Amino acid sequence: MAKRRGGRPRAKQIYHGHFSVPGGGRVKMKIYLEYRNNIRYSAGSTGLLVRLPVATGPKAMEEHIEKAKAWYISSLEQNERLRKEVLPDGFEDGQELHILGEKWRIRLEDAPRFASYHTIRALDDEKTLLISLVPALPEAERNKVAKRMAYKLMADYFLLPVWQRVEELRDKHFPGQLFRKVSLRNTKRQWGSCSVGGNISLSIRLLFAPKEVLDYVIIHELAHLIEQNHSDRFWALVEKAMPDYLEKVKWLKEQGRSLSL
Repeated sequence: MAKRRGGRPRAKQIYHGHFSVPGGGRVKMKIYLEYRNNIRYSAGSTGLLVRLPVATGPKAMEEHIEKAKAWYISSLEQNERLRKEVLPDGFEDGQELHILGEKWRIRLEDAPRFASYHTIRALDDEKTLLISLVPALPEAERNKVAKRMAYKLMADYFLLPVWQRVEELRDKHFPGQLFRKVSLRNTKRQWGSCSVGGNISLSIRLLFAPKEVLDYVIIHELAHLIEQNHSDRFWALVEKAMPDYLEKVKWLKEQGRSLSL
């Protein structure tokens, strides 16, 4: 092993590969031999990291690797956030979605045999998103296409109730303030924004959030109609409209990554 200057040898990486997990995911695995007295496993979106004592023999190493894999799969079953990061995105026929507090269902079907394009429509009376995909579409592309279509439909279909909620909260907490338009966008880095011109943009992922969390983001952006910054005056406006807004901020930090299809 290579030695650190003035210290003991560095850890040696002895394996770098992948293994399969239930649900179709492929997980990276790295194994290190280190000058340590214990064994350590760690799990994350980047994969499984196994740290073993340098004196571990081949047979014991194989046993620890299998135990580490089982531990990772168990962690995957118990940790929803980890599952979303590791398992491939996709829809299942009959999958349930909670959109604006209502239970909706995904229905996947093959389009007619000679169809040349995909279709999607919302069946409001059944609370169903019906997605018809061209049969010739490769399996690897089906979920990607279905997801893209679903986001586009939801951005249009659910815009009206969101716009109405923006108006309700504006009239209640910021009467007299004018905004130009509201849009739903498939953004990952921002929950919302408000331009100088009064254009309010909200992440489509907020459709899956609890109603009070969506309300917080709307109030946050409405407050920007008055204060285009995050000064003390801005936060005072937010707190006046929603005294417990910090709970919603905390929820988004802890649970926000789970808001997706």
